[in-house]
Amino acid sequence: MANADEDGTETIPNSPDTLLLEDSFFSPRTNAKLRGDFARLVPVNHNAILAFHSIAERTRLEPDWNPHIRRFLFIEDTPRAISPEWDGTSDTNSDATGPLQQGQVLAGYYRLSLDLITNHPRLGWVLGSGRKDLPNDGVDFLLTLQKNRHHVHGRHARLVHAQNGALMLVVGKGKAVVVNGIERVEGSQRVIGSVRTALAFGNLSYNLEFTGLNETSYRDKLGELFTKLHPDGDVPPMSLELTPLEHHHELHGFLIHSPFASGASGVVSAGFDKSTGRAVAIKRVKRTPATVARIQLEIQIYRKIGDHPNLCHLMADFYSGGDEYSTGKSKINDVYLVHSPLARQTFLDLTLSKKPGEVRLSAFHQVMKGLAHLHQHGIMHRDLKPTNMMLVSYQPVHAIIIDYGSATFDTTSTDHYCGTIAYLAPEVLRLKYEKNRNLRHDAYDCRVDVWSMGLSAYQLFFQEPCRWEKGVSNTAHKEIIRKLRSRPGSIADTLEKMLSWQSVHRPKADEVLRFKGIWSKLGDAAERPEDEHAAHSPHNAKKPKT
Repeated sequence: MANADEDGTETIPNSPDTLLLEDSFFSPRTNAKLRGDFARLVPVNHNAILAFHSIAERTRLEPDWNPHIRRFLFIEDTPRAISPEWDGTSDTNSDATGPLQQGQVLAGYYRLSLDLITNHPRLGWVLGSGRKDLPNDGVDFLLTLQKNRHHVHGRHARLVHAQNGALMLVVGKGKAVVVNGIERVEGSQRVIGSVRTALAFGNLSYNLEFTGLNETSYRDKLGELFTKLHPDGDVPPMSLELTPLEHHHELHGFLIHSPFASGASGVVSAGFDKSTGRAVAIKRVKRTPATVARIQLEIQIYRKIGDHPNLCHLMADFYSGGDEYSTGKSKINDVYLVHSPLARQTFLDLTLSKKPGEVRLSAFHQVMKGLAHLHQHGIMHRDLKPTNMMLVSYQPVHAIIIDYGSATFDTTSTDHYCGTIAYLAPEVLRLKYEKNRNLRHDAYDCRVDVWSMGLSAYQLFFQEPCRWEKGVSNTAHKEIIRKLRSRPGSIADTLEKMLSWQSVHRPKADEVLRFKGIWSKLGDAAERPEDEHAAHSPHNAKKPKT
């Protein structure tokens, strides 16, 4: 048999037939869900239906033929009649026999289930016409017995979960899959982000449908698989909803999921970069002429800090009207800021958890590195607190600073309206509350961030609740210092310096990083947190020759 990989033949297939998703109790989609399938690949054009029939018929005629491939097939018990409008001329050389001669075919679909082990679990489900030189023909979903006729390569593409949970379509070089009849994926990848996605391999067309499998069951089984694939425990968290929902939508190449946080500045949703599977956070902010300058400054700060591993960074910004510099003709519009990496656990969650001291110290060290990077680029954050410091993952520990909505390039400032009162340094509280203040001499600098970081770390290591909602008073400060001195050690000594009442006695962020003793227990993993995109990309898997 000639190798389709070498014949140079390429065909742009027609769009698959459109079928309504069924959700009744007896529908195929529901039956697949009850069997534990999280998704199914359904043949929808005549070529794909006949190709599936040929494979199904072979499994019935040859009970011992390729037991691996037949595990992924669901074949209906009763043959289906071929639609009246089809005259049988589209596949006159088909090798199908039996029921087809009577106008009937064996119908069914391919099962995507985490209970069914693929040839190579790291690669996911491999689809194609098979290769005789590989065990089990080198595929999990055998799409056709006639590779040249249907223009399907031996190992045409694969479906695999990225480690943040996204189901990815990965297509090798020199091969193509047409998505939804219009998007050609060739030598690249994309997230499968819809309840149903049309896929065409050569002239075979299918619908990939998610079944709506229970999210908890789906997540638990995927977690078990990842744990087996990563016995060292290096398993990044699954960050988003695994099953696409109808309200998920696309924005300029990003798939936006449900909101998970909101505040005065906007609403934050989780999402994926469709082309890479990278998990992102998308913040939607209402913008008026009065807030244009503030939002523009925040974007400039993101661009200044770059892609530091311990700082949230900006991947893209989009505008429902106007541009970066104005609202345009509209007086109010939306700005979408796409951030990475996505993190769902705050330092407050870490504080209240039972995580060991080594995890806490590594997280603290990383956000200190992020803060030092900000200060080296002339940026004061001015709103550091436990909920603006996040954990991307625990294994490995990866912590970041987020939210630069109060940040400034000013080296000194007298603005006491930004930040969160409970975490404001004494010099900022003095500007806010004292009547006889001297604005010229009482300006604060970047050491207000060191105070806020120190106060957050005090809660982190001593698991103390915030008892100073209106700011740390002199009395409250003395009590904090007393508790620090009651537990002597390098951590307590460092925090006491960071929480010096007089700012001139506080160390700067880069000086804290040079303190000896406190960081001595940290290993290499804490020094170099992994890049989230690299950890989650399905391209990290080693691929056998295809």
